[in-house]
Amino acid sequence: MSWVLSKDPNEEAPKVKPSSYNPSFYATHKTGTTFEVQLDSQQLHKKNVGWSGWEFVLRNYTAIGFMSMSSTPEWVKNTKVNLTIVDRHGVEIQPPQNKSSQLEFSYQLPSEVISPVVKLKDLLDKYKDRASIPKSETNKYAGMYQEWKITDLESLTDDATLLSFAKQHNVNIYGFFSHTAKIWKEVNEKLSSDKRRKFWRPGIQVVTENMPTGRVIDIDLNYGGGNKDRAFIVIELNDVRPDYGRKIFGDDVTNFVQTIASKIVSHFVINREVLKSTKKPHGGTDSEQQFNADLRIESARELNILDIDLPFEKEPQFEQDVVGLFHVLIGANILKGYRILSVSSGAQYDGVMRYYLKNEAEYYYDGRENLLGIIQQNFPPANIIRSVPKNLEFKYYLSDLIDEFESTDFTTKNFDDIFWVVTWEIGNEETFSKSGYNLEDLTINSSYTKRQYFGVTHHLYSNGNRAINVLVLKDVIRLLRKQ
Repeated sequence: MSWVLSKDPNEEAPKVKPSSYNPSFYATHKTGTTFEVQLDSQQLHKKNVGWSGWEFVLRNYTAIGFMSMSSTPEWVKNTKVNLTIVDRHGVEIQPPQNKSSQLEFSYQLPSEVISPVVKLKDLLDKYKDRASIPKSETNKYAGMYQEWKITDLESLTDDATLLSFAKQHNVNIYGFFSHTAKIWKEVNEKLSSDKRRKFWRPGIQVVTENMPTGRVIDIDLNYGGGNKDRAFIVIELNDVRPDYGRKIFGDDVTNFVQTIASKIVSHFVINREVLKSTKKPHGGTDSEQQFNADLRIESARELNILDIDLPFEKEPQFEQDVVGLFHVLIGANILKGYRILSVSSGAQYDGVMRYYLKNEAEYYYDGRENLLGIIQQNFPPANIIRSVPKNLEFKYYLSDLIDEFESTDFTTKNFDDIFWVVTWEIGNEETFSKSGYNLEDLTINSSYTKRQYFGVTHHLYSNGNRAINVLVLKDVIRLLRKQ
């Protein structure tokens, strides 16, 4: 491991030697597979993952997580998986009281670890002859779940195109919906004492060839956006191949899973009376949607940029508002040179953008009339500032992105992959210093001389790496008001 981690290119590679490895497994089994993961004190995080945390990792991120909602092959039924964890002192860590060392040879689902839960279809069938579900079954469960086979999908949609796609790929679906979005944090804390670890998260997990493929995809909802954070949906598709390099699927798959996921969330919301009550409404009904919309409008401040007529009239309240305002500022030619190539909540990063700006006097920095500009000396000899397409990330608070960088979640974002970040506010400034990041403000003193792209307000550094270009739109608006 020291050779793998070494930065010395001349360090000699380790030589293969005969192994003396002789686990107890060999004494009781003539066939099978065994492997061990050994972590020393430098590689093992200070916080404990825990026995249940390792169970999650093995069942949801390795081949042990076999997934088939249509049928279970005999070889799967006959496969036995045992988990043994020994700490550095040689003491075996015992599984929780409700578990044994033998793991299920299957993908772990939320309904296995969250309680109390109810299988919604069974509950509805039980009381199908009644006008409503009895009061004894309302305000009772932490979550509900349901499975849909091919023959069940017509209860979700009558769209012939969707149904044809489902039949073509023999689709099977599992959906889970919790009483609160906080449920994932609560479950994660039970799996590990490290609060940064994100084992469970809401969204869509696509399964192909009996294995989860790609990362968990955010659910796009046209309304009741908060409901997406309560749902975890597994969609099993046969004969579908993702782009393994980018870990995403084609538009046909993405459109299908997003449309079906939206309909599943609506199905759960309609039956949400069985869930424990929460302080905030789940959304879904016309009155609740209107209530949330009115509250959002009343709480938002007017942008009020003098002498500029923008169709985006309110300060952003959510990340999607940041996306909208950024597009408006580009369209109004306030932010100059930006060329958006793609924006997608289903990909690992939010978008792709390139830059192209000619050396012209109207783009030069001026302390009175053009506070967002670039000093003339920063234009290259070719008189054009340009960049190839680079990853773009949107956030309401910039500090939220730092939390994602620092997260030990297997789907975390990578600092080196991101070139542009657009946010509304900085957020928690302590997050940067505590995590070893440096945020340089280009709007104060003479720091504007370091600006390479029009409107960039900050540079974000990590361990001396090249800077991420940050546009904090609240600061952009503030500078526009001063001009």
